[in-house]
Amino acid sequence: MDRKQQYKHHFQNTEELREGRRQQELAIRKDSRSRLLDAKRVRLEDGEEVEGISIEQVQHASQQIQREPSCRKSQLKLLRTAFAQGSLYTDQFLSTENALQCLVGILTGRDADLQLEAAWCLTNLSAGIHDHALKMAKAVAPYLITYLSGSNPALQDQCAWALGNIAGDGPECRDLLLAQGVIQPLMNLLKSPAPAVIQSVGFALSNMVRGPDARIRELVDAGILPLLAAHLTYNPDTLAATGEVAWVITSITASGKYDAAIMSVGLVDKLVTLLILLAQHQVNNSQVVTPILRTLGNVCSGPDEWSIQACQNDQLLPALGQFLKSEHRHIRKECLWVLSNMTGVASVCQSVFSTGLLQRVIQLLGDTFDIKKEAGFCLCNIACQGTEYCDHLLQLGALAEMTALLKSSDLDTVLLALGFSEMILRMTQKGCVQFEEFGGVSHLESLEYHSNDMIRNQASDLLEKYFWNESEDVEADNHETVEEYPPWRMQAQQNTS
Repeated sequence: MDRKQQYKHHFQNTEELREGRRQQELAIRKDSRSRLLDAKRVRLEDGEEVEGISIEQVQHASQQIQREPSCRKSQLKLLRTAFAQGSLYTDQFLSTENALQCLVGILTGRDADLQLEAAWCLTNLSAGIHDHALKMAKAVAPYLITYLSGSNPALQDQCAWALGNIAGDGPECRDLLLAQGVIQPLMNLLKSPAPAVIQSVGFALSNMVRGPDARIRELVDAGILPLLAAHLTYNPDTLAATGEVAWVITSITASGKYDAAIMSVGLVDKLVTLLILLAQHQVNNSQVVTPILRTLGNVCSGPDEWSIQACQNDQLLPALGQFLKSEHRHIRKECLWVLSNMTGVASVCQSVFSTGLLQRVIQLLGDTFDIKKEAGFCLCNIACQGTEYCDHLLQLGALAEMTALLKSSDLDTVLLALGFSEMILRMTQKGCVQFEEFGGVSHLESLEYHSNDMIRNQASDLLEKYFWNESEDVEADNHETVEEYPPWRMQAQQNTS
């Protein structure tokens, strides 16, 4: 995606800061997404216990499903629960002669109840270590893919979940599934009337499009975006499915290569409408809110007109204000990242002022470390717009909190605070006085001895220009040079593995 350069000081290019931040955010969001996936890999019934089954019981059950057809259902239930306990139980089953072949035979049999139990066993088997998932991809996946096109929604749901586990293992398993033709049957199931099926299909597809090697172009060309966008609606009974589908769209929009397809399905308006309703009814539902916020952030890191279009709905910014108050830290963080992208446009900044949202952003400078950082990026982006915006930030007390960040032990945060301070000092009349009142000069003097050359040099430059050479006329620099400070546009984040 062709993005504008991030803000930079007139005395220092911050390319290294930008790259460091992008890589850090990518790693954090990758880890966050992986934890969400891991939590869903094993499937259990509500209230089902996952402890108390012994290795001997697994060995016995692995033999019994081959010898005693009449007790297969109870033994399969024991096995699927045992597989959720860890790889030792899975290893025991796979080491039992003909056990996996028998399980596949039950899956392909005519007893619908036993088919479902067998698929459930395969789902939990696929949630194990790489060797287990790879074995499933080679020996079982073709059968699972076949049943995606069947007429049994419960079996479709279970098979899609199992394929999602296999795909979540990594590129090797994903490549095998692609070669076996998994994509089109999954796409067809996006039309299913069963929410549970949609949820499992979304889970599988979100794993299929993970990683830099994901073949997203093939999916887009095959028409997946309209099918996905159709599920971006508010329905309390289908929110889990909506969340899974949104993760797929997050990966597609992160690439920045499909502007025409995004525009054709009206994605911006759908995301905005859904976020507004979530803010009203499900503000702390992180499983849904997180991917929707991230997708909107990806979209708004693209053409400016998409940020403008999003803000044409005057309920969006108040909705974002509700998310900034969420009890979940990562929702607050994702929301700030969205605002950082959107405030690259002057008209959006003006809307942020008029809705009172900026006060909440400034308050979050007193939150946890990562929240402070995201709020700082947003304020820097707004300050880039010129003197009027810097004056308003000064009036709202942003300088006091940003000055405090100069004491941070994090290099990127200090550079961020230096950049904000420089813009306030250069573009406001009262900036120097307030900066000194907040202890900014003493912080800069301490930074002159910093081990980092960039920080040390920038601190010295600010001291010399605005505080040590008071006899010089510095008014010449107190003018708007917005062209020298293009808006900060955040790199769209991608789910990778």
